[in-house]
Amino acid sequence: MDHRGAISDPTLLEFTLLIKDHLGLNYETDHQKKDLEAKLLPISQAFGCRTPTECLALLKKAPLSKDQIKTLAQYLTIGETYFFRDKNLFGILEDRILPKLIAAKSGRDQQLRIWSAACCTGEEPYSIAILLHKLIPNLSEWRVSILATDINPAFLEKAEVGVYGEWSFRSMPVKLRAKYFTDQGQHKYRIDPKIQELVTFKTLNLIEDTYPSLTNETNGMDLIFCNNVLIYFSEATITQVIKQLASSLVENGWLFVSAVEVPLIHDSRLTTRFFDDAHLFQKSPTPADQSKPIVKQSPPKEPAKQPAHAPKRSRLDTLKRAFENGEYQRLVVELEKQLEPFAKHLEKNAELIDEAILLTKAYANQGQLQQARFWCEHAIAANKLDPLLHLLHASILEELSLKEEAVQAVRKSLFLDQNLAMAHFQLAHLLQLAGARDESQKCYRNTLNLLKKMSEEELLPGADGMTAGRLSEIIKAIHQGINTYAD
Repeated sequence: MDHRGAISDPTLLEFTLLIKDHLGLNYETDHQKKDLEAKLLPISQAFGCRTPTECLALLKKAPLSKDQIKTLAQYLTIGETYFFRDKNLFGILEDRILPKLIAAKSGRDQQLRIWSAACCTGEEPYSIAILLHKLIPNLSEWRVSILATDINPAFLEKAEVGVYGEWSFRSMPVKLRAKYFTDQGQHKYRIDPKIQELVTFKTLNLIEDTYPSLTNETNGMDLIFCNNVLIYFSEATITQVIKQLASSLVENGWLFVSAVEVPLIHDSRLTTRFFDDAHLFQKSPTPADQSKPIVKQSPPKEPAKQPAHAPKRSRLDTLKRAFENGEYQRLVVELEKQLEPFAKHLEKNAELIDEAILLTKAYANQGQLQQARFWCEHAIAANKLDPLLHLLHASILEELSLKEEAVQAVRKSLFLDQNLAMAHFQLAHLLQLAGARDESQKCYRNTLNLLKKMSEEELLPGADGMTAGRLSEIIKAIHQGINTYAD
């Protein structure tokens, strides 16, 4: 059995670097190192090794697999949470933020998109769902999406079951528990199904996965909660995570972090808002001096007179870089103005179609789904044989709760390309939502069979940077054991 003296400093350092690279967790102080050492033996045993030294040698043999990262996450991530954990933040949310947001959307699009990043065992997203149920009398007439993600699959499994012990309610009024939970006996309580159905749980690695993205529904968020996770990250990791979270917010959207994490937030798009003793961050609208064209080019008078391909390719690359940097509003301002005169005849120039696709995605990441649908459908009219366009269309339609139309769109994508793994996956997901279990499982199997032919690190078309290995992992998490049915 390894003790402190049996683990050399170089070995411990290699473990800390490996964990930092793949989970973003920091073990730099003496206290943190001692905490890690205490966990190394059970981690090693989970990998079938007798000692941490043997375990490190195993993990270094090849790049870490997703399953290995999951195992590390199960032992290293913190599971301490409870309902309405931060009374101050939830009070501000209930009294100040949500009422204004609900009033602004009431009678209009009536859509709310909320993300609980690092949701642990589900108490936070369920607390948010309870508040929405309290504040919106006609909640059934709204499109509410509460996405709850975590890297630890064991946490998510518990969250999806929705049964909690007394300790989870230590900050929750007894009357509220009685209203939204059913006593199961033995001091266990089950969440009300009408609250449970508001929350969708998914595995997501804040370090390695892509967001914002239509693929994992991390786009166009009104509110993001990222509490008590940044404190475990390195400075560079925090910067990258906050950049991506800010890009996932709509303009004027809100980012909630714990009080100790407030000093860690540095992003020019996020403005600090003060509420009594709490600091929140709001994504500011694009300043006027930043809304100037990304590239200086006047719209052509006729599509046939577009500039030659070389300069246009340079322009398109510039637009793509702006998208990658999260400059969605600037893209919307520029591309809407330039493309609007040619919306009905984009087919006259392929580059216009590419720009329309960028505009579609920029709108989607801003939460403006009707506009995204408009430009996606015009791009499809100009290029009906592009399976990825139909797949993008399906994602937008699903977010608009147009499930049947989304199924039709993804079937068109598969008609054009039967080898498009993301189309099989999306169809499986839509059929699962519709209750078509057998057909859904068949589509999941089709997806896995296609993924088997690819390397784990191969990027999937239409997946916003997702790899074949990552999609395979997601499918196994959705449907345990389905891999045994793959041909």
